[in-house]
This record gives sequence, C-alpha cells and structure tokens, in this order.
Amino acid sequence: MQPLNIFGFSVDPSSDRKNPLIKGGEIETDTELTAMINRNINTARFDNKLLVDFVFDKKRTNPIRESLMAIAFGDKFNQLTEATALAGKLSCIMDKRSKPSLFLVVNHQHTSKGIVTLWTFPSDVAFRLRFPTTGVNIDVVRDIFSNTSNLRKAALFEGGNSKTDFLGGKVLDFQSISSDAEVAKLWAEKFLQCTLSMSPEAGNRLLARTLKKISQSSNDPNLQIKMTNAAMAIQNSPIKEISFKEILNTFVPEEAHKKFIREIGKNNLDFHFKKDGNILSNHMGITSFQLEKGVIVQTPLSEMGKSVRIEINQDRILRCEGNVISERLKGNNVRQSARS
Repeated sequence: MQPLNIFGFSVDPSSDRKNPLIKGGEIETDTELTAMINRNINTARFDNKLLVDFVFDKKRTNPIRESLMAIAFGDKFNQLTEATALAGKLSCIMDKRSKPSLFLVVNHQHTSKGIVTLWTFPSDVAFRLRFPTTGVNIDVVRDIFSNTSNLRKAALFEGGNSKTDFLGGKVLDFQSISSDAEVAKLWAEKFLQCTLSMSPEAGNRLLARTLKKISQSSNDPNLQIKMTNAAMAIQNSPIKEISFKEILNTFVPEEAHKKFIREIGKNNLDFHFKKDGNILSNHMGITSFQLEKGVIVQTPLSEMGKSVRIEINQDRILRCEGNVISERLKGNNVRQSARS
C-alpha cells in the first residue's frame, strides 16, 4: 500500500471546539517517510486487529465516514479540508489524560478501491548523545513523537466509492486491551464514531465457549439447565447482531453474571457481532429438529438416546420424555413452573 497523499498535524488537547489546537497540512513524501509508514502498517497487522463499525444517524450518515470518503476519492482541496477537520475533531475530544500527538492521515494508492489509514504518535522526550572534540554531551530533545509507544493508535478503512462501502474498519489501540478502557474509547467511539465489533466466527465461538464453560464448571443442575436454555434462546432470537452486554442482560441468569463477565472480559462487553446459530449450536452441543406440524424441538446432544430418542420405522419418529420443570409462553413474557 504505497502512500499517495500524507497529511500531518501536531494535535494538542483543546476544550474549545471552535478553536482546536492543531498545526499542519499536506506533507511532501520521501523514501524514508514512505518506508516508515509501510513498516508501521506491517507491524500493525490489521488483519488481526479489532473490527469497528460506523454508527449512523437516522439519515444513515456518519461525519467521519464522509471525511474518509472525501480523502479517498476527492480532489486535493477536499482532501486537505477533510484531513484538517479530522485533526480538529481529534483535538477537541482529547482530554487531560491524552498526550499531544502527531496525527497522520494517509491516502494510499488505489484503482477502484479507496484505502485510508489514520495514525497518532504521542509526544515524547529523548536524549541525543554527542561526542564533541573533548568530553561527552547529552542533548534533551523535546519536539519528537514516538513511533513505538504503546499509546500510539491506528485505523484502516477501505472500500469502493458507494453507499455500501466504507461501513467499518480495523483499529490498532493497545489501550483497548488495557485497564484504561475509557481512554481507549476516545479513539474508537468518540473520535471514529464507531462501535467495537467482532467477526461472526470469533464472537460466536467466544460466546459458545463461555456458556459451555459456565455450565460444565457448575455443580448446580439448575444452572446447567439455565445455561443450555440461554444458548437456545440466543439461537432462536430474531436479533441478527448483538453485543455481549446485551446477551448478559437479556439471556444470562443473574447467578452466572460474574462468571460470564470474567470469561468474556470486562473490556469486551461492548463488542458487537453477527449471530450465527450454527456455530453456537455446534460448539454448545445443541441439536434441533423440526417436526411435520412446524414444532421445533431443541436438545443438548448429551440427551440424545436418553430422554430424547429417534425411532426409525418407515418414518423417523422423535420421542421425548421427562419431568416438566418450566414452561414459557413465548411472546407474552409469561413463565410458570410445573411438575408431572
């Protein structure tokens, strides 16, 4: 990904939205700067980084996405205007915990696909060791920005010039996996105006592994049943995209909340992912049958051949037997208990 245009700004925190503290503009590229950016792209390993999706308003617009589209596909004037606007926004959302930073907006070479990367490198202090004719001197260098700091951040967005592209991207943010989650949110949520997300595969696998671990580690048969019921309820829910926090508050029994948060990770609760019932049922060991009258029966695989059996004559007949311990009237939030 060769840089086509690079815009650089020094950015300081500003409490006045009308007067962001920024200086900069378009930078003349050279071999050394291009090599540095390419090294950072390689070390960022965006393919393994956090996924983010833009948050849209009622008109299906997002100002950050609009700026990125203009930088990727616009003319020189619009590119500079939007890059400056991004730097100004960053200045205004930074707080006292944020260090002054170098902010780079890089428009990469493309044909039909646009690629834009955003970078922040925090300010630092360094020493320069000199050896004059006599003695040894050390200079304190203050006007520098760190290329390797764990406070640096990056984002990559790509796609075509259409309404169905540039809907999300990938971010590098070391603080998103640290205890300082609020600082991390400055980058993904407040600046990029995105929500954190996971790939469907990763999200469903983590969810299934967590529900299964809670169930298997418990000696309480009632909790084991509740966790299986939770998995089935999630699988049958009409919701297509969900966050771990929504799952926690809607489906996970209260006595399992602490274990669920510990297994998922407190900083990961806001992650969204697209639900995949097949992945969830495969990893949870749940199978389902649809009968000829439209009845759907779901059961843990461990009960197959025990309380749930398939008899094969001319047809496959499902037989299920056991004590009813709960009954739910779907859609009316009615729940009752019974024994037979």
